[in-house]
Amino acid sequence: MKKIFLFAIILGIMGLIFADISVSNVVQNPGIIRPGTKGTITMTITNTANIQISTLTADYEGIGPISAYGRQVLGDYYPSTSTYFTIPFSVNDNASAGSYFINVKFTYSNSTRNIVKTVQIPIAIRNDPIFIITSEDERIYTDGEFYLKLKLKNIGQEVKNIKLEVLSDQLYQLKTNKIAIPSLEKNQEVNLSIKLSAEQLQTSGLYTIPINISYLSDTGNEESVIENIKLNIMKKNPDISLELGEEQILVPGAINQITLKVKNNGEKKAYSVRVGQDTSDILTILEKNYYELGDIEPNAYKTVELKVGIKDVKPGYYIEKFLIKTKDENGDEKSPLVYNLGLDIQAKPELGVFLSAKPAPLVENSEHTLTLLVSNIGISEIKSLTASVQSDAFEVQDIQNEQYIGSLAADDFSSVQFKIKTKPKTGTYPVKIILKFLDNKNKQQTITKELTVNILNQNQVNANNKFNPMLIGIGIVVLVIAFLVYWFKFRKTDKHAKAT
Repeated sequence: MKKIFLFAIILGIMGLIFADISVSNVVQNPGIIRPGTKGTITMTITNTANIQISTLTADYEGIGPISAYGRQVLGDYYPSTSTYFTIPFSVNDNASAGSYFINVKFTYSNSTRNIVKTVQIPIAIRNDPIFIITSEDERIYTDGEFYLKLKLKNIGQEVKNIKLEVLSDQLYQLKTNKIAIPSLEKNQEVNLSIKLSAEQLQTSGLYTIPINISYLSDTGNEESVIENIKLNIMKKNPDISLELGEEQILVPGAINQITLKVKNNGEKKAYSVRVGQDTSDILTILEKNYYELGDIEPNAYKTVELKVGIKDVKPGYYIEKFLIKTKDENGDEKSPLVYNLGLDIQAKPELGVFLSAKPAPLVENSEHTLTLLVSNIGISEIKSLTASVQSDAFEVQDIQNEQYIGSLAADDFSSVQFKIKTKPKTGTYPVKIILKFLDNKNKQQTITKELTVNILNQNQVNANNKFNPMLIGIGIVVLVIAFLVYWFKFRKTDKHAKAT
Protein backbone atom coordinates (compact mmCIF):
# COMPACT_ATOMS: atom_id res chain seq x y z
CA MET A 1 0.00 0.00 0.00
CA LYS A 2 2.90 2.35 0.74
CA LYS A 3 4.19 1.79 -2.84
CA ILE A 4 0.81 2.78 -4.24
CA PHE A 5 0.78 6.03 -2.28
CA LEU A 6 4.35 6.72 -3.40
CA PHE A 7 3.28 6.19 -7.00
CA ALA A 8 0.42 8.65 -6.57
CA ILE A 9 2.79 11.28 -5.21
CA ILE A 10 5.21 10.82 -8.10
CA LEU A 11 2.33 11.04 -10.54
CA GLY A 12 1.13 14.30 -9.05
CA ILE A 13 4.59 15.89 -9.14
CA MET A 14 6.12 14.67 -12.39
CA GLY A 15 3.06 13.89 -14.48
CA LEU A 16 2.71 11.30 -17.23
CA ILE A 17 4.66 11.95 -20.41
CA PHE A 18 3.65 10.44 -23.75
CA ALA A 19 4.99 10.96 -27.22
CA ASP A 20 2.66 13.85 -28.04
CA ILE A 21 0.98 14.89 -24.78
CA SER A 22 1.88 15.03 -21.09
CA VAL A 23 -0.34 14.85 -18.00
CA SER A 24 0.94 16.92 -15.05
CA ASN A 25 -0.15 18.78 -11.92
CA VAL A 26 -2.57 16.07 -10.87
CA VAL A 27 -4.48 17.40 -7.85
CA GLN A 28 -6.91 15.36 -5.77
CA ASN A 29 -9.58 17.22 -3.81
CA PRO A 30 -10.15 16.51 -0.96
CA GLY A 31 -6.71 15.29 -0.02
CA ILE A 32 -8.03 12.40 2.09
CA ILE A 33 -10.64 10.16 0.54
CA ARG A 34 -13.00 8.16 2.75
CA PRO A 35 -16.14 6.11 2.05
CA GLY A 36 -18.93 8.43 0.91
CA THR A 37 -16.55 11.17 -0.23
CA LYS A 38 -17.33 13.26 -3.31
CA GLY A 39 -14.42 14.99 -5.00
CA THR A 40 -12.54 15.91 -8.15
CA ILE A 41 -9.29 15.07 -9.92
CA THR A 42 -7.79 18.04 -11.79
CA MET A 43 -4.83 17.75 -14.18
CA THR A 44 -2.97 19.73 -16.83
CA ILE A 45 -2.77 18.37 -20.43
CA THR A 46 0.12 19.76 -22.57
CA ASN A 47 0.94 19.21 -26.27
CA THR A 48 4.62 18.30 -26.11
CA ALA A 49 4.92 17.47 -29.84
CA ASN A 50 6.30 19.75 -32.53
CA ILE A 51 3.10 19.56 -34.52
CA GLN A 52 -0.53 20.36 -33.83
CA ILE A 53 -2.84 17.74 -32.34
CA SER A 54 -6.51 17.70 -33.18
CA THR A 55 -9.77 16.54 -31.62
CA LEU A 56 -8.32 15.68 -28.21
CA THR A 57 -10.97 13.68 -26.33
CA ALA A 58 -10.85 12.21 -22.80
CA ASP A 59 -12.98 9.23 -21.73
CA TYR A 60 -12.81 8.27 -18.03
CA GLU A 61 -14.23 5.49 -15.88
CA GLY A 62 -13.82 4.61 -12.20
CA ILE A 63 -12.77 1.18 -11.01
CA GLY A 64 -14.28 -0.68 -8.03
CA PRO A 65 -16.02 1.60 -5.46
CA ILE A 66 -15.01 4.74 -7.41
CA SER A 67 -17.96 6.15 -9.35
CA ALA A 68 -16.69 8.24 -12.28
CA TYR A 69 -17.84 8.02 -15.90
CA GLY A 70 -17.95 10.44 -18.81
CA ARG A 71 -16.35 12.02 -21.89
CA GLN A 72 -14.94 15.47 -22.47
CA VAL A 73 -13.89 16.90 -25.85
CA LEU A 74 -10.86 19.06 -25.19
CA GLY A 75 -10.25 20.36 -28.77
CA ASP A 76 -7.16 21.18 -30.88
CA TYR A 77 -3.79 22.31 -29.48
CA TYR A 78 -0.70 23.83 -31.04
CA PRO A 79 2.71 22.74 -29.81
CA SER A 80 3.51 23.68 -26.16
CA THR A 81 -0.07 24.73 -25.40
CA SER A 82 -2.02 23.33 -22.41
CA THR A 83 -5.49 22.87 -21.01
CA TYR A 84 -7.03 21.88 -17.68
CA PHE A 85 -9.08 18.75 -17.29
CA THR A 86 -11.31 17.91 -14.28
CA ILE A 87 -12.89 14.56 -13.43
CA PRO A 88 -15.69 14.48 -10.82
CA PHE A 89 -15.99 11.30 -8.76
CA SER A 90 -17.64 9.81 -5.69
CA VAL A 91 -16.87 6.89 -3.38
CA ASN A 92 -19.41 4.29 -2.31
CA ASP A 93 -20.49 4.50 1.34
CA ASN A 94 -19.45 0.91 2.05
CA ALA A 95 -16.11 1.09 0.28
CA SER A 96 -13.20 -0.75 1.85
CA ALA A 97 -9.89 0.91 2.45
CA GLY A 98 -7.39 0.46 -0.36
CA SER A 99 -5.98 1.91 -3.58
CA TYR A 100 -8.22 2.19 -6.65
CA PHE A 101 -8.00 3.84 -10.07
CA ILE A 102 -9.79 6.03 -12.53
CA ASN A 103 -8.90 4.96 -16.08
CA VAL A 104 -8.58 7.84 -18.56
CA LYS A 105 -8.34 7.21 -22.33
CA PHE A 106 -7.08 10.09 -24.48
CA THR A 107 -7.75 9.95 -28.24
CA TYR A 108 -6.42 12.52 -30.71
CA SER A 109 -4.80 12.81 -34.13
CA ASN A 110 -1.96 14.66 -35.79
CA SER A 111 -1.07 15.15 -39.40
CA THR A 112 0.14 11.57 -39.80
CA ARG A 113 -2.01 9.28 -37.62
CA ASN A 114 -4.67 8.68 -34.95
CA ILE A 115 -3.39 8.04 -31.43
CA VAL A 116 -4.93 6.43 -28.31
CA LYS A 117 -3.25 6.75 -24.91
CA THR A 118 -4.55 5.34 -21.57
CA VAL A 119 -3.51 6.44 -18.06
CA GLN A 120 -4.59 5.33 -14.58
CA ILE A 121 -5.16 7.95 -11.88
CA PRO A 122 -4.74 6.25 -8.47
CA ILE A 123 -7.13 7.10 -5.60
CA ALA A 124 -6.39 5.85 -2.09
CA ILE A 125 -9.46 5.27 0.09
CA ARG A 126 -8.93 5.51 3.79
CA ASN A 127 -11.46 4.03 6.15
CA ASP A 128 -10.45 5.84 9.35
CA PRO A 129 -11.89 5.11 12.75
CA ILE A 130 -14.67 7.39 13.99
CA PHE A 131 -14.51 7.81 17.74
CA ILE A 132 -17.38 8.65 20.06
CA ILE A 133 -16.26 9.41 23.60
CA THR A 134 -18.64 10.10 26.48
CA SER A 135 -18.39 10.49 30.24
CA GLU A 136 -20.38 8.31 32.61
CA ASP A 137 -20.64 11.20 35.09
CA GLU A 138 -22.25 14.54 34.37
CA ARG A 139 -20.95 15.96 37.64
CA ILE A 140 -17.84 15.16 39.65
CA TYR A 141 -17.32 16.04 43.31
CA THR A 142 -13.69 16.11 44.29
CA ASP A 143 -11.30 17.55 46.84
CA GLY A 144 -8.23 17.08 44.65
CA GLU A 145 -8.06 13.77 42.74
CA PHE A 146 -10.78 11.83 40.95
CA TYR A 147 -11.33 9.17 38.29
CA LEU A 148 -12.79 10.27 34.96
CA LYS A 149 -14.88 7.33 33.74
CA LEU A 150 -15.23 7.26 29.96
CA LYS A 151 -16.81 5.16 27.22
CA LEU A 152 -14.90 5.05 23.92
CA LYS A 153 -16.66 3.66 20.85
CA ASN A 154 -15.34 3.23 17.31
CA ILE A 155 -18.03 3.39 14.63
CA GLY A 156 -15.49 3.50 11.81
CA GLN A 157 -12.87 1.10 10.46
CA GLU A 158 -10.97 -1.18 12.82
CA VAL A 159 -8.01 0.61 14.33
CA LYS A 160 -4.94 -0.42 16.31
CA ASN A 161 -2.51 1.03 18.82
CA ILE A 162 -4.92 3.58 20.32
CA LYS A 163 -3.61 5.92 23.01
CA LEU A 164 -5.56 8.47 25.05
CA GLU A 165 -4.10 11.51 26.76
CA VAL A 166 -5.75 14.41 28.59
CA LEU A 167 -4.56 17.74 27.21
CA SER A 168 -5.49 20.28 29.87
CA ASP A 169 -3.63 23.00 31.73
CA GLN A 170 -6.09 22.72 34.64
CA LEU A 171 -6.44 18.95 35.06
CA TYR A 172 -3.43 16.66 35.25
CA GLN A 173 -3.41 12.99 34.32
CA LEU A 174 -1.91 10.80 37.04
CA LYS A 175 -0.20 7.38 37.14
CA THR A 176 0.60 7.30 33.43
CA ASN A 177 0.82 9.81 30.63
CA LYS A 178 -1.31 7.82 28.21
CA ILE A 179 -3.96 5.11 28.28
CA ALA A 180 -3.19 2.40 25.69
CA ILE A 181 -5.73 0.21 23.87
CA PRO A 182 -4.37 -2.51 21.54
CA SER A 183 -7.22 -2.33 19.02
CA LEU A 184 -10.83 -1.37 18.46
CA GLU A 185 -13.01 -3.11 15.94
CA LYS A 186 -15.88 -1.42 14.18
CA ASN A 187 -18.77 -0.66 16.62
CA GLN A 188 -16.71 -1.89 19.55
CA GLU A 189 -16.96 0.04 22.84
CA VAL A 190 -14.60 -0.01 25.81
CA ASN A 191 -14.76 1.48 29.31
CA LEU A 192 -11.86 3.59 30.49
CA SER A 193 -10.87 5.22 33.76
CA ILE A 194 -8.35 8.05 33.89
CA LYS A 195 -7.10 9.39 37.21
CA LEU A 196 -6.91 13.17 37.20
CA SER A 197 -5.78 15.84 39.63
CA ALA A 198 -7.92 18.96 40.10
CA GLU A 199 -5.53 20.72 42.47
CA GLN A 200 -5.09 23.64 40.07
CA LEU A 201 -8.82 24.33 39.85
CA GLN A 202 -9.72 27.43 41.83
CA THR A 203 -13.50 27.18 41.60
CA SER A 204 -16.22 24.75 40.68
CA GLY A 205 -17.86 25.00 37.27
CA LEU A 206 -18.34 23.55 33.80
CA TYR A 207 -14.99 22.59 32.28
CA THR A 208 -14.07 21.41 28.79
CA ILE A 209 -11.58 18.54 28.90
CA PRO A 210 -9.72 17.94 25.61
CA ILE A 211 -8.68 14.31 25.09
CA ASN A 212 -6.15 13.46 22.40
CA ILE A 213 -6.77 10.07 20.72
CA SER A 214 -3.83 8.84 18.67
CA TYR A 215 -3.87 5.67 16.56
CA LEU A 216 -2.09 3.82 13.78
CA SER A 217 -3.86 4.62 10.50
CA ASP A 218 -4.32 2.26 7.59
CA THR A 219 -1.46 4.07 5.86
CA GLY A 220 0.88 2.96 8.61
CA ASN A 221 1.25 6.47 10.02
CA GLU A 222 0.37 7.60 13.53
CA GLU A 223 -2.50 10.05 13.43
CA SER A 224 -4.59 11.71 16.10
CA VAL A 225 -7.88 13.44 16.75
CA ILE A 226 -8.97 15.59 19.71
CA GLU A 227 -12.36 14.99 21.31
CA ASN A 228 -13.77 17.28 24.02
CA ILE A 229 -15.64 16.20 27.14
CA LYS A 230 -17.72 18.74 29.07
CA LEU A 231 -17.90 18.03 32.77
CA ASN A 232 -19.30 19.82 35.81
CA ILE A 233 -16.52 19.65 38.37
CA MET A 234 -17.64 20.58 41.87
CA LYS A 235 -14.48 21.06 43.84
CA LYS A 236 -14.84 20.32 47.52
CA ASN A 237 -13.59 23.50 49.09
CA PRO A 238 -14.47 25.40 52.22
CA ASP A 239 -16.90 28.18 51.36
CA ILE A 240 -16.75 30.72 54.17
CA SER A 241 -19.43 33.35 54.73
CA LEU A 242 -19.38 36.10 57.34
CA GLU A 243 -22.35 38.03 58.65
CA LEU A 244 -23.45 39.96 61.70
CA GLY A 245 -25.02 37.67 64.24
CA GLU A 246 -27.88 40.06 64.95
CA GLU A 247 -28.93 43.65 64.31
CA GLN A 248 -26.59 45.73 66.40
CA ILE A 249 -26.47 49.43 67.18
CA LEU A 250 -22.98 50.64 67.94
CA VAL A 251 -22.32 53.76 69.98
CA PRO A 252 -19.40 56.02 69.02
CA GLY A 253 -16.73 56.75 71.59
CA ALA A 254 -17.56 53.64 73.62
CA ILE A 255 -16.71 49.97 74.01
CA ASN A 256 -19.15 47.73 72.13
CA GLN A 257 -19.70 44.04 71.46
CA ILE A 258 -19.97 42.86 67.84
CA THR A 259 -21.33 39.35 67.29
CA LEU A 260 -20.13 37.68 64.08
CA LYS A 261 -21.37 34.44 62.53
CA VAL A 262 -18.80 32.49 60.49
CA LYS A 263 -20.29 29.68 58.40
CA ASN A 264 -18.68 27.03 56.19
CA ASN A 265 -21.08 26.51 53.28
CA GLY A 266 -18.65 24.24 51.40
CA GLU A 267 -18.11 20.50 51.34
CA LYS A 268 -14.68 20.49 52.92
CA LYS A 269 -13.51 21.34 56.42
CA ALA A 270 -12.12 24.83 56.99
CA TYR A 271 -8.95 24.63 59.07
CA SER A 272 -7.68 27.07 61.70
CA VAL A 273 -10.28 29.78 61.09
CA ARG A 274 -9.47 33.23 62.47
CA VAL A 275 -11.48 36.43 62.14
CA GLY A 276 -10.34 39.98 62.77
CA GLN A 277 -8.80 43.08 61.24
CA ASP A 278 -5.41 44.53 60.49
CA THR A 279 -6.28 48.24 60.51
CA SER A 280 -9.43 50.35 60.66
CA ASP A 281 -10.42 54.02 60.79
CA ILE A 282 -13.70 53.19 62.52
CA LEU A 283 -13.00 50.72 65.29
CA THR A 284 -10.27 48.97 67.22
CA ILE A 285 -10.55 45.30 68.13
CA LEU A 286 -9.59 45.03 71.77
CA GLU A 287 -7.61 42.28 73.49
CA LYS A 288 -6.33 40.78 70.20
CA ASN A 289 -6.43 41.49 66.47
CA TYR A 290 -7.71 38.02 65.51
CA TYR A 291 -10.08 35.71 67.33
CA GLU A 292 -9.50 32.00 66.76
CA LEU A 293 -12.48 29.78 66.00
CA GLY A 294 -10.61 26.54 65.25
CA ASP A 295 -11.81 24.18 62.51
CA ILE A 296 -15.31 24.49 61.03
CA GLU A 297 -16.92 21.40 59.52
CA PRO A 298 -18.93 21.57 56.26
CA ASN A 299 -22.40 23.14 56.69
CA ALA A 300 -21.54 24.23 60.23
CA TYR A 301 -20.99 27.65 61.77
CA LYS A 302 -19.46 29.31 64.79
CA THR A 303 -20.14 32.66 66.43
CA VAL A 304 -17.66 34.97 68.05
CA GLU A 305 -18.09 38.15 70.06
CA LEU A 306 -15.54 40.83 69.31
CA LYS A 307 -14.88 43.41 71.97
CA VAL A 308 -14.32 46.60 70.02
CA GLY A 309 -13.82 50.24 70.73
CA ILE A 310 -15.76 52.49 68.35
CA LYS A 311 -13.81 55.62 67.60
CA ASP A 312 -15.32 59.07 68.04
CA VAL A 313 -16.94 59.17 64.61
CA LYS A 314 -20.16 60.74 63.47
CA PRO A 315 -23.22 58.52 63.61
CA GLY A 316 -23.85 56.84 60.27
CA TYR A 317 -23.76 53.62 58.28
CA TYR A 318 -20.21 52.42 57.64
CA ILE A 319 -18.84 49.61 55.46
CA GLU A 320 -16.10 47.89 57.42
CA LYS A 321 -13.64 45.28 56.13
CA PHE A 322 -13.06 42.11 58.13
CA LEU A 323 -10.54 39.40 57.31
CA ILE A 324 -10.83 35.64 57.73
CA LYS A 325 -7.64 33.63 57.70
CA THR A 326 -7.51 29.85 57.21
CA LYS A 327 -5.02 27.08 56.55
CA ASP A 328 -5.14 24.09 54.22
CA GLU A 329 -5.05 20.47 55.33
CA ASN A 330 -1.25 20.56 55.27
CA GLY A 331 -1.11 23.48 57.70
CA ASP A 332 -0.02 26.00 55.08
CA GLU A 333 -1.46 29.50 55.30
CA LYS A 334 -4.02 30.36 52.64
CA SER A 335 -4.76 33.80 51.21
CA PRO A 336 -6.96 35.86 53.56
CA LEU A 337 -10.62 36.27 52.67
CA VAL A 338 -11.98 39.83 52.74
CA TYR A 339 -15.59 40.55 53.73
CA ASN A 340 -17.49 43.84 53.85
CA LEU A 341 -19.98 44.26 56.68
CA GLY A 342 -22.27 47.20 57.26
CA LEU A 343 -22.04 48.69 60.74
CA ASP A 344 -24.80 50.96 62.03
CA ILE A 345 -23.07 53.47 64.29
CA GLN A 346 -25.39 55.88 66.02
CA ALA A 347 -25.90 57.65 69.29
CA LYS A 348 -27.99 55.52 71.63
CA PRO A 349 -31.29 57.27 72.38
CA GLU A 350 -31.71 58.09 76.07
CA LEU A 351 -34.88 59.54 77.60
CA GLY A 352 -35.74 60.61 81.12
CA VAL A 353 -39.27 60.67 82.57
CA PHE A 354 -40.94 62.33 85.58
CA LEU A 355 -44.53 62.04 86.83
CA SER A 356 -46.61 64.57 88.77
CA ALA A 357 -50.32 64.67 89.66
CA LYS A 358 -52.92 67.33 90.29
CA PRO A 359 -54.48 67.28 92.79
CA ALA A 360 -51.83 65.52 94.80
CA PRO A 361 -51.51 63.06 96.39
CA LEU A 362 -53.31 60.35 94.42
CA VAL A 363 -56.40 59.16 96.26
CA GLU A 364 -58.21 55.93 95.57
CA ASN A 365 -61.33 56.06 93.42
CA SER A 366 -60.65 59.68 92.43
CA GLU A 367 -60.01 61.68 89.27
CA HIS A 368 -56.65 63.34 88.73
CA THR A 369 -54.57 64.93 86.00
CA LEU A 370 -51.30 63.06 85.53
CA THR A 371 -48.46 65.07 83.96
CA LEU A 372 -45.65 63.18 82.21
CA LEU A 373 -42.43 65.12 81.62
CA VAL A 374 -40.11 63.57 78.98
CA SER A 375 -36.56 64.86 78.52
CA ASN A 376 -34.05 63.89 75.79
CA ILE A 377 -30.83 63.22 77.70
CA GLY A 378 -29.09 61.67 74.68
CA ILE A 379 -26.89 63.38 72.07
CA SER A 380 -29.10 63.06 69.00
CA GLU A 381 -32.51 64.36 68.03
CA ILE A 382 -35.56 62.13 68.10
CA LYS A 383 -38.75 62.61 66.07
CA SER A 384 -42.42 61.66 66.15
CA LEU A 385 -42.30 60.93 69.89
CA THR A 386 -45.46 59.47 71.44
CA ALA A 387 -46.07 58.48 75.05
CA SER A 388 -48.55 56.20 76.78
CA VAL A 389 -49.00 55.10 80.41
CA GLN A 390 -50.24 51.81 81.83
CA SER A 391 -50.85 50.80 85.45
CA ASP A 392 -53.04 48.58 87.59
CA ALA A 393 -53.55 51.59 89.89
CA PHE A 394 -55.67 53.70 87.53
CA GLU A 395 -57.45 53.92 84.21
CA VAL A 396 -56.80 56.59 81.57
CA GLN A 397 -59.96 58.59 80.88
CA ASP A 398 -58.78 60.23 77.62
CA ILE A 399 -60.14 59.14 74.23
CA GLN A 400 -56.86 57.38 73.56
CA ASN A 401 -54.07 56.36 75.84
CA GLU A 402 -51.26 57.50 73.51
CA GLN A 403 -50.28 61.20 73.42
CA TYR A 404 -48.20 62.86 70.69
CA ILE A 405 -45.17 64.95 71.70
CA GLY A 406 -43.25 65.37 68.41
CA SER A 407 -39.54 66.15 68.06
CA LEU A 408 -37.09 66.56 70.90
CA ALA A 409 -33.61 67.93 70.35
CA ALA A 410 -30.76 66.91 72.62
CA ASP A 411 -31.24 68.37 76.16
CA ASP A 412 -34.82 69.34 75.27
CA PHE A 413 -37.95 68.31 77.17
CA SER A 414 -41.72 68.38 76.84
CA SER A 415 -44.75 67.21 78.79
CA VAL A 416 -48.17 65.71 78.16
CA GLN A 417 -51.15 65.19 80.45
CA PHE A 418 -53.44 62.25 81.03
CA LYS A 419 -56.81 62.32 82.75
CA ILE A 420 -56.96 59.31 85.04
CA LYS A 421 -59.27 57.76 87.59
CA THR A 422 -57.68 55.77 90.36
CA LYS A 423 -59.05 52.38 91.27
CA PRO A 424 -60.56 51.66 94.72
CA LYS A 425 -57.36 50.30 96.22
CA THR A 426 -54.36 51.72 98.02
CA GLY A 427 -50.66 50.95 98.00
CA THR A 428 -47.58 51.40 95.83
CA TYR A 429 -47.98 50.44 92.18
CA PRO A 430 -45.69 50.43 89.14
CA VAL A 431 -46.51 52.68 86.18
CA LYS A 432 -45.23 51.56 82.79
CA ILE A 433 -44.37 54.43 80.44
CA ILE A 434 -44.04 53.46 76.77
CA LEU A 435 -42.16 55.90 74.51
CA LYS A 436 -42.14 55.40 70.72
CA PHE A 437 -40.11 57.56 68.33
CA LEU A 438 -37.94 57.72 65.21
CA ASP A 439 -34.20 57.89 65.83
CA ASN A 440 -31.70 59.84 63.75
CA LYS A 441 -31.74 56.97 61.20
CA ASN A 442 -35.54 57.20 60.93
CA LYS A 443 -35.79 53.77 62.50
CA GLN A 444 -38.71 53.08 64.79
CA GLN A 445 -37.56 52.72 68.40
CA THR A 446 -39.43 51.89 71.59
CA ILE A 447 -38.21 52.60 75.12
CA THR A 448 -40.14 51.43 78.17
CA LYS A 449 -39.64 53.13 81.53
CA GLU A 450 -41.12 52.14 84.88
CA LEU A 451 -41.92 54.42 87.84
CA THR A 452 -43.95 53.85 91.02
CA VAL A 453 -46.86 55.84 92.44
CA ASN A 454 -48.54 55.80 95.87
CA ILE A 455 -52.33 55.58 96.16
CA LEU A 456 -53.81 56.78 99.48
CA ASN A 457 -57.30 56.47 100.96
CA GLN A 458 -59.27 59.47 102.22
CA ASN A 459 -58.59 58.73 105.91
CA GLN A 460 -54.85 58.89 105.27
CA VAL A 461 -55.28 62.20 103.52
CA ASN A 462 -57.42 63.59 106.39
CA ALA A 463 -54.91 62.40 108.99
CA ASN A 464 -52.16 64.15 107.12
CA ASN A 465 -54.25 67.32 107.02
CA LYS A 466 -54.84 67.18 110.84
CA PHE A 467 -51.24 66.44 111.54
CA ASN A 468 -50.04 69.51 109.73
CA PRO A 469 -51.79 72.13 112.08
CA MET A 470 -50.46 70.31 115.13
CA LEU A 471 -46.96 70.64 113.79
CA ILE A 472 -47.53 74.35 113.26
CA GLY A 473 -48.78 74.78 116.86
CA ILE A 474 -45.84 72.87 118.28
CA GLY A 475 -43.52 75.00 116.24
CA ILE A 476 -45.05 78.21 117.63
CA VAL A 477 -44.73 76.97 121.22
CA VAL A 478 -41.07 76.08 120.63
CA LEU A 479 -40.39 79.54 119.24
CA VAL A 480 -42.08 81.26 122.22
CA ILE A 481 -40.07 79.22 124.73
CA ALA A 482 -36.87 79.99 122.90
CA PHE A 483 -37.69 83.70 122.92
CA LEU A 484 -38.42 83.73 126.66
CA VAL A 485 -35.18 81.91 127.45
CA TYR A 486 -33.27 84.42 125.42
CA TRP A 487 -35.07 87.39 127.01
CA PHE A 488 -34.79 86.46 130.61
CA LYS A 489 -31.36 84.96 130.53
CA PHE A 490 -29.25 86.58 127.89
CA ARG A 491 -31.03 89.94 127.64
CA LYS A 492 -30.90 90.68 131.41
CA THR A 493 -27.27 89.66 131.53
CA ASP A 494 -26.47 92.20 128.84
CA LYS A 495 -28.29 95.03 130.74
CA HIS A 496 -26.51 94.25 134.03
CA ALA A 497 -23.16 94.34 132.30
CA LYS A 498 -23.90 97.80 130.87
CA ALA A 499 -25.00 99.20 134.26
CA THR A 500 -21.80 98.08 135.89
